[in-house]
Amino acid sequence: MKLFNQPQYALAMKNNLCSFTAYINDIPAFNNRQGTAYNLSVPINHLIKHGENSFKVQVTPLKPSTYLQELSECFAIILVKDLFDNADEFIEISITGFPTGTSNDTLKLPAFEIKGKFDATLPFVDYLWVNATKLDQNRSTLIDLARRYFHAFHEALIKKDTNHLFHEIALREKEFSMAFYDDYDEGFAKTQKDFMDTLNDENYRLQELDLVHFIPRFYADDRIITFENEKSEQPIFFINEVEHTRRQYPLFLCMNEKNKMLLIR
Repeated sequence: MKLFNQPQYALAMKNNLCSFTAYINDIPAFNNRQGTAYNLSVPINHLIKHGENSFKVQVTPLKPSTYLQELSECFAIILVKDLFDNADEFIEISITGFPTGTSNDTLKLPAFEIKGKFDATLPFVDYLWVNATKLDQNRSTLIDLARRYFHAFHEALIKKDTNHLFHEIALREKEFSMAFYDDYDEGFAKTQKDFMDTLNDENYRLQELDLVHFIPRFYADDRIITFENEKSEQPIFFINEVEHTRRQYPLFLCMNEKNKMLLIR
């Protein structure tokens, strides 16, 4: 295989007559619960590690059907190219699929999971979440720590405490800039501007944080925790009262060696 100086990995999705949620290394990468037909790719450098990686797609029926139709199909493809190569130079390195005809009116499959693996090499050390503490012990204590983190972040949004907000997102921004070969200062400035634009827009209203309707979810082999509802929505979000749109700020946390929760994705 060609050697890449700055490899750019992507997950390509092709689907029809089905909904899906795609994961890289058990971390959500693409959520299509509405069942929109896609033929596109999303970057995944921030979700992979050196060596063997896994990917899976949970294929679900297109509403209002309760089972996957005979013409339902879904394919997931892992691609790679060098950063400055053209898009048509992507190389396919792994594929998994749910072909047309896998289900029908007799089988009536309510859902199906397709899986695959691929090897990756990145020109930097693994991300913090790769070797973070596993959150598989004392779950109630860990959930409480994560809950406190969400409340502190939400409180900082209420108070427009940008010192707290920008301190907490700094590590995530550093890993993103590394993953996509971007300038850290420029990338961080864009993220800061996004926060400020939302906080200063009078049409956006921060919604009350109500974790009762959100459940803790563990990802990345129990190394990441977050809270989501049945639609995979996050609990910290703004509503634009003019456009009636939702702007959420997802928080995916891991724990360091000092048992402190860190915002990692």
